[in-house]
Amino acid sequence: MGFTEPIFIFLFLPCFLLFYFGSYALEKRFAGFGRLRIREIILCLFSLLFYSFFNLYYLSWISAMVVLTFLGGLWVDRSKRKKPALATTVGTLIAVLGFFKYAAYYSGVWFGETAFGRLSAPLGISFIIFSAVSYLVDIYRGDAPAGDLLDAAVFLTFFPKVISGPIVLWKEFDGKIKNARPNTELFFNGINRVCIGFAKKTILADTFGSFVNEVLQNMNVGIDTASAWIMMLFFFFEIYFDFSGYSDIAVGISEIVGVEIGENFRFPYLATSVTDFWKRWHISLGNWFKEYVYIPLGGNRRSKPRTALNLFIVFLITGIWHGAGLLYLLWGCMHGIIRVAEYLLHGSKLYQRIPAVIKWAFTTFAVMIGWMAFCFRSPEEIIRFFGTLFGISVSEKVGITALYFCNIKAISVTVIALLGSLLFGAPPLKRLVNKLRGSAAGLAITEVFVLGLFVLALIFMINSTYSPFLYFQY
Repeated sequence: MGFTEPIFIFLFLPCFLLFYFGSYALEKRFAGFGRLRIREIILCLFSLLFYSFFNLYYLSWISAMVVLTFLGGLWVDRSKRKKPALATTVGTLIAVLGFFKYAAYYSGVWFGETAFGRLSAPLGISFIIFSAVSYLVDIYRGDAPAGDLLDAAVFLTFFPKVISGPIVLWKEFDGKIKNARPNTELFFNGINRVCIGFAKKTILADTFGSFVNEVLQNMNVGIDTASAWIMMLFFFFEIYFDFSGYSDIAVGISEIVGVEIGENFRFPYLATSVTDFWKRWHISLGNWFKEYVYIPLGGNRRSKPRTALNLFIVFLITGIWHGAGLLYLLWGCMHGIIRVAEYLLHGSKLYQRIPAVIKWAFTTFAVMIGWMAFCFRSPEEIIRFFGTLFGISVSEKVGITALYFCNIKAISVTVIALLGSLLFGAPPLKRLVNKLRGSAAGLAITEVFVLGLFVLALIFMINSTYSPFLYFQY
């Protein structure tokens, strides 16, 4: 069950909200009802239903993860030897992640089809494991107390974030559901976020995805250089609007129930450096790596070379985290090398003199090139694509040309994507929107616009086949 499926929009979400707010009303009416923690139980049950809807096997898997994390938290909290307890529990979680994400892949590569190769990684395994690690480390550090079984279950299974984040830290999540109260402003902000995220996914991301698939299907026949550049631009927009759309829906649903879980994107395509990009893109992942990898490695508290090494290690692990295979590793290394170079050059006069527009152009090109690691499955495919992209090896036979995309639909969504990813993030426009929403008439206009977007998104959803979010595989 995905966020953009009819069963979620018209059945699951309304039923969940009815039960959730109904239990809150009972809490207000009967003093002792709150002690039963019915809201948390309802949230946990609906989260398990949401997750297991994809595959009943997932229900047993995530239940085992909840129990393992809960017991590990108790052990870390109560043990006199906390470090060995933490190392054992975290090591077990990382081993589980490694087995499902990498053992099956490499056993297939090295030994052909095996029993390992037929195992599929549970949906959202990386996000669930990272949440579990946060739970254990925050308890070890004393940043948050060990919760009971229901606390651990709600934290790990919370359905807005369980599959693709945002990755919420236990010390930030602890107590939020218990203390959540209906908030009119937050409720309507959440509805707006859900509508906008839904539109990002169904109108923009899925449309760009269909264009990208058409180019990929013609790769064996041949494409021209212009089509390669267009495809790269389209995937550049697809991955952003797909993932940020998911995050908007996740954040929006959380706000509807009175829980704020933080932003995951802040117009990353406005970044003027890779350093700046990672402060804007998948912010929750960056925070997780900072808390549980970069700082334990020493952060920037040691020498400059050691800090540079720590930065590179973080990006290397980021590449490995995204998946098995050489392409993800190279993607992580590329970002790591550029990030280290920016760190070493940041204070130099030469770097300071480079115009912001040049820095933005370089960052955008580097990010765009890097995303191709997520578009192709093998080094051979990506090498062939780059050969076409840079005019080194262009096929004599061409199955698709750039003229194919010279139509109203392709041009319209590209213009909207440019505005949505760049212009709407500009401070003057953001101030204008805030000023507009400050008046009753302006607020009404913006709400009608958002509602219109949602209706249009529904039309797109009904008239197209379901396309899962790209980050479901991570």
